[in-house]
Amino acid sequence: MSTTPLLDDCVRDDGFIDAELMAQALAIQPAQLAHLSWDQRRLAQLHNLASIVRPWVSSNAEVWVWVRCQQLAPLGGLTADAFLRDGRGEELFALISSGISEMGAFASRTPPLVDTRDSPPIS
Repeated sequence: MSTTPLLDDCVRDDGFIDAELMAQALAIQPAQLAHLSWDQRRLAQLHNLASIVRPWVSSNAEVWVWVRCQQLAPLGGLTADAFLRDGRGEELFALISSGISEMGAFASRTPPLVDTRDSPPIS
């Protein structure tokens, strides 16, 4: 029986996102979230995005890799992480929700594939 928290375990009843539990659920070190200055708004956006991405990948750990490394062709090749770090989370979700049919890969619930071999390493 796994003791790894689920993504939904990260959200308290009052809506507060526990960054340490989220890090555990994503199989990363808490410092990987902390160094990005994740406030509650961005943690909530990350949780929302992780919930969208999770069906596309085989594990929670792959969610973090996707968020950090998957270049999204419909978004000019930027990563979802870049949108969140730049405070553009609302824009990212608007693009996802309003452009599902035009964004192809989002419509099929499969992440758009872009060659990420030259992507920066996950820190």
